[in-house]
Formats: sequence, structure tokens, C-alpha cells
Amino acid sequence: MANQRLSDLPALGAIQAADLVYVVRGNVDYALDAAALVAAIAPDYAGIGMHSNANATTIQAAEIPTLLTDFDEDLPNAVSTSAFATNRITVGASKDYHVDMMGAFRVGAVNKECEVQAWQIKAATTAITSITDANPAVVTKVGHGLTSGDYVFITGVATMTEVNDQIYKVVKLNDDTFSLDALDDTDVDASGYAGAGTGGTFQIAHRVLNACQEAVSSGKIYNAFDSTIHTLVAGDLIMPFVVNEDSADDITVKYSHLKIHRAG
Repeated sequence: MANQRLSDLPALGAIQAADLVYVVRGNVDYALDAAALVAAIAPDYAGIGMHSNANATTIQAAEIPTLLTDFDEDLPNAVSTSAFATNRITVGASKDYHVDMMGAFRVGAVNKECEVQAWQIKAATTAITSITDANPAVVTKVGHGLTSGDYVFITGVATMTEVNDQIYKVVKLNDDTFSLDALDDTDVDASGYAGAGTGGTFQIAHRVLNACQEAVSSGKIYNAFDSTIHTLVAGDLIMPFVVNEDSADDITVKYSHLKIHRAG
């Protein structure tokens, strides 16, 4: 199926398509085929926005998605809902959605490649027993149900707070333990963290989009944007993250938005 987004068209009859086309005209969404209007799509959208933020996001290591906080506005909502204070959108229906994200960021060094990313975080949480302060960090949870290559969002861990609010790639060791990797398969070295972690939870995560930009000059603002169509599940969370692909230098995201809009 070929999909595209069109807006502010003079008339629906002006649309020609070889397959299905998604159309936004005014505040009404339509799905059309080559011959005729197929259906009007029920309004369903939500988003969060950030304006003039001055707080840096602490980066523990390169290639680890870190939750982007400091959002200050809920954008218009219908069916799906947003909560800027907890940096998330809750999906309203199990449907296809347009997802788009923008970030204007600043880093304190030159030639740093950074990304803003949107991830789909499954609603179900699994309790963590412990995490070793070792290289690599190893998570214990009896019957964790994960396989190598899965991604997890970890939060709420005590003592080893450095691992919180980040996404990791899973390396399954056995049915009860797994180690943590960065996106580039580098082991997460927790040997210098505050101590062994206890408690907290993990949730299955799926990357929806990433917008990449290279900061070629220190201190300047650079923009990154991406948009996609993705199948989302009712009750799941869409959450914003930032990634430093080169180093552990902190990143200040000054402006951002994350939005979803039902497409089918």
C-alpha cells in the first residue's frame, strides 16, 4: 500500500492515486482509492511540545536513547491523550498513525551526531530483581521472557539510578538473566555506577522513528525532523528520546514536538 499525506487541497476530486491515499483537508481526515472516497477517518490525535528549554539532558554513554524531558505543553488531543509532565502520549486505538517528531538541539562540542527518537513503549511492566554494577551490566528477573535483540525501557531502579529512563538492547544470557547493550551492540559498562541496582521495571520498546543531525559547531542550534506511518496499539505509550551517537557529552534540546495523528 502506498501512503502519502496531503493537506489543504482545493477539492477532493483533484486527488489521483494508484492505490490508497491518506488526506487531511481542514480538520477532516479521509482515505481514498483511485476512484472514490473510501471512508472518513475518525479524529484521533495527540502531542506534546517543548519551548525555549535550557536544561541539558544527561547522557551516560553514546548510543543509548535517553528520555527527553522538560516538555511544557500538551498539544490538542482527541481519543489519544498526552501528558507533557510525564513526557508521553497514550495511544487511543490500535490503528495506523502518522508519527512525527522535531528537535532543535545544542551540544558543547563540534562534529557530534545526535538524534531525537520516538519509541513505542508497551504498557505492561515487568519487575526487575537486580542489576550488577559490572561490565556488562546484567539484569536478573526470573522468567524474563526476552530474546537477544529485544529493546527494553528501564525506570525506577534504586541505587544504580544511572540506568533509569533509558532504552537498552537485550543480550539474553539465560531464561533468568540478560545483559544490557547500547544500540551499536557495545556492552553497557556499569562498573563505575553508584552500586548494584535493585527494583525498578522494564517495558518492551520498539523504535518508531529517528531524526538525525550533525552539530558541526559548538554551541549552535541544529534541527532534526522525521515523520513516518506506524501501526500502534491502544494503551501503549509514545515517548521521546535523545541519543548522542559519538560520546557521553550532554545535549540540550531547546525546542521539540512529538505528535501522532490517526491515518487509518
